[in-house]
Amino acid sequence: MKCRYCAFSVFPGRRKDAGLYLRALAKEMALRQGLSVDTVYVGGGTPSLLNFEQWETLMSGLINHFNLAADLEFTVECNPENVSMPLLNVLKGAGVNRLSLGLQTTQNELLEKIGRTHTWENFLQAYANCRASGFKNINVDLMFGLPGQTFADWQETVRRVLALRPDHLTFYPLDVEKRSAFYFDGVQTDSDLQADMYEWSWNVIDSAGYDHYEIFSYALPHHRCRHNIKYWTNQPCVGLGLSAAGYDGVARYRNTEKFDDYLNLLDRGLLPIVDSESLPAEDKLRESMLVGLRLKEGLKYTPEIEGLFGPVLQRLATQGYLRIAQNQRRVTATCKGWLLSNYVYSELLAN
Repeated sequence: MKCRYCAFSVFPGRRKDAGLYLRALAKEMALRQGLSVDTVYVGGGTPSLLNFEQWETLMSGLINHFNLAADLEFTVECNPENVSMPLLNVLKGAGVNRLSLGLQTTQNELLEKIGRTHTWENFLQAYANCRASGFKNINVDLMFGLPGQTFADWQETVRRVLALRPDHLTFYPLDVEKRSAFYFDGVQTDSDLQADMYEWSWNVIDSAGYDHYEIFSYALPHHRCRHNIKYWTNQPCVGLGLSAAGYDGVARYRNTEKFDDYLNLLDRGLLPIVDSESLPAEDKLRESMLVGLRLKEGLKYTPEIEGLFGPVLQRLATQGYLRIAQNQRRVTATCKGWLLSNYVYSELLAN
């Protein structure tokens, strides 16, 4: 079942083809053979649906084709209803050391409304199993501004989850994506309510001892997500699998989202890339600003940034969206800048 907010590619009725997909994925890994890797993130759907043999196939491919760092951060996304003790033992035995559980909300009626197939009670059991299996780095995903979600619902969700003390917490405002069921249903978001929810949770989660290190991410000490930080600091990242996106330090690329095309291209010994773009220096610098401003530390205020974007950055700082520390040569987003980040990004893109 596809969540109603999801716009990712899905292939109903093709679960039996998971073996074909994993064999193709192994071929793609072979074409990227020998790369040094210090973070792995398995997500983009429901990887916890794989059976134990399929997990072993995936893990052996990673081990055989890449040079994995001794301190590898290895994250797997899991849906609560798929988490079992045998699966957790397989993941832990394969070197997975970080789990991301997609909870979204703690109200069962809202979970059903957005197309989730787990309950709050399922999540509590899954979370307990993860802890019992020895996982010491667990992220919980939440969403706010869902259809029918009240401010009180969001407060209850945040307080319930904080009581569990997950090591990392990520919360996102609902964004109605094209191709999602919500888009075709004509669902509209309430930006004012989302802003109120965001600001309230910021204060509450901060006071609980979490580091608000990225616009939508909180971590207990020493639990920032290293993999995601790579995105926000524009470091190279290899994308593997259907619809995966990657960056090699020069060009950004995207794999095909068509299942059969993915299989056929790899059968012919070709990477399944359908789109690749090398950005001009100015656009690359602008992109670095857009992602860097997601982080609490912001980014270096270099002479290149000042020369190309100084006036718009100074204007945004005067309006209270950004903070420019001349002595430290850094530019960071303020609370107002994070609350109205879409406006900040549109101004930078228009410059």
